[in-house]
Amino acid sequence: MSKGEDIPPNIEELIISAQLLKDSYEYRHYGTFRITIKRLVLLADETDVNTADAVIAPLRFYVAGTVDSEVYTTGEKNL
Repeated sequence: MSKGEDIPPNIEELIISAQLLKDSYEYRHYGTFRITIKRLVLLADETDVNTADAVIAPLRFYVAGTVDSEVYTTGEKNL
């Protein structure tokens, strides 16, 4: 294991992708969306590592850069 901070204080880019696989969404569209967030800065880390259970706690970041989203339906890019 590496030594140092577990959670970086700055994240340059975070990309979240998800697929819509059910037919119960608006207009019954299947597809994929992607959210890209740039320059996240850690404000608060309330993680307590001195516990016997799983470590789950809020992390608070703010976006110092940009937030972009892309939507794809049936293989074609729709912005």
